Amino acid sequence: MPADVHGILMRVASLEDTLRGKMEGCKDEGQRQSKRMKDLSDIARLVESHPHLFERLIPALKDIIRRQD
Repeated sequence: MPADVHGILMRVASLEDTLRGKMEGCKDEGQRQSKRMKDLSDIARLVESHPHLFERLIPALKDIIRRQD
């Protein structure tokens, strides 16, 4: 998705694509634990800022991340 970043038109990932990538990273047992935990905290921040994304979480993450209403 194109976006204006400081006057430069750049392609950036959508919120949904970013969330999807973070969920994949969080599930990847080949990743370092610290990286998986960072992905989890990134997911929590995304959902806090954009509550509609909660519905896109996989069930295991819905049990960890609380819905912000």
